[in-house]
Amino acid sequence: MATLLIRLSGPLQSWGESARFNMRPTQQTPTKSGVLGLICAAMGIPRDDTETLNKLSEMDFGIRVDCPGQLLIDFHTVQRVVNVEGKFPQDTNLTDRYYLVGATFLAGVWSKDRAFLEQIHRALLKPKWLLFLGRKSCMPGESPWLQDGIKDEELPIALRRYQPLRTDLTPLFLELEDPTGSPRMDNPLHYGQRQYSPRLVRQFSMEEET
Repeated sequence: MATLLIRLSGPLQSWGESARFNMRPTQQTPTKSGVLGLICAAMGIPRDDTETLNKLSEMDFGIRVDCPGQLLIDFHTVQRVVNVEGKFPQDTNLTDRYYLVGATFLAGVWSKDRAFLEQIHRALLKPKWLLFLGRKSCMPGESPWLQDGIKDEELPIALRRYQPLRTDLTPLFLELEDPTGSPRMDNPLHYGQRQYSPRLVRQFSMEEET
């Protein structure tokens, strides 16, 4: 049993749990589907490989917020957008897209299969496909791979102990089977068909027991 730690840092990040028409919001912390998507890109796993995705989705997931960043709203004009009927209903479509600027997070995934975590770790060092932080326009500012990224520790302990950038008010977001948690619809089942299941997430402080 071990935890793999992944650094998520870049000029822009955008972790959309849902998108409604012309509004493309971002969550304040990375989503599980977004981070697992980054892992799939590193390993070269196609969208329809549900067997590997199920194995990834079963891992416990957590986030440490080292720097929350600032919210940026980018106004877009998109030309000749095709609708579901394959037609161009209008020449220009207007969208608002939300980003986090200058944010830094530490993501962690915990598994009983240490060899599988080592395989992911090697892939992050030499990814097969391009990596991005939520959206394809959001490239990592530094490698998500960490030299000492695999810890033989439980997920909460590994997130707390790893070189914190700050110790005051640094929150942790951990998924757990706890009815007091907040639901998030970001546990991926099939990327190609955009299918997700809910999970429960609770916020903890660095000192609070989990």
